Amino acid sequence: MPNWKKLITSGSNAVLNDITASGEILIPQYVEHLDDTDTKLGFSAANTVVLVTGGSTRLKAQNSGVEITGTLDATKEKQIIVTNGEVLKASEVTGYVPFANINQIDSDVQTGYWQYVAPVEGYVEKVIVSPHQSATAGSIGLTWKNQSGNLGTEVTGTINATAGVPTTFNFGSSYNFSGEDRLNLFIDRKSSAKSRGFGFTIILRLDFVS
Repeated sequence: MPNWKKLITSGSNAVLNDITASGEILIPQYVEHLDDTDTKLGFSAANTVVLVTGGSTRLKAQNSGVEITGTLDATKEKQIIVTNGEVLKASEVTGYVPFANINQIDSDVQTGYWQYVAPVEGYVEKVIVSPHQSATAGSIGLTWKNQSGNLGTEVTGTINATAGVPTTFNFGSSYNFSGEDRLNLFIDRKSSAKSRGFGFTIILRLDFVS
């Protein structure tokens, strides 16, 4: 059997149909596309892995991170929605969070300001909730709904007693929705002793590529 390591590291031209290796294959610099020398992958320097197409480096991975040149297509792109200061009436503990330039959490209305129409399919990644006022700490719940019902079960988290200290509510890919679904975020603060005012940072993953 040929010594593949010797053939590849020697710099000589070897015509091989297939390579099967059980150990290391040492590449001094690049693996090039046959008859297409400006398209290759390999190592441009120590601790640096690159992917080159058309003579330009599209992807470079180093110890400090990864650089991407050109358009990055992802199946689910991140969209962040930062809402206004949202406030419940003193006597209410539940309501719908508005997505527009209005700051009243409403216990009955699920349309208009209190509705987000999804431009494409996706899912809810997480919601970061920050209380506006210092109040009693404790559990509150968030439920995502669309026009057909709940997207999933309520997710609960403990709101801090100190104003401005955030709590992250993680949802995930099971809380998925379709394009043009009408979404509502329902909050249950469980008791009137907790803060009535909150800020919501909503992080969605939307499919703009398919």
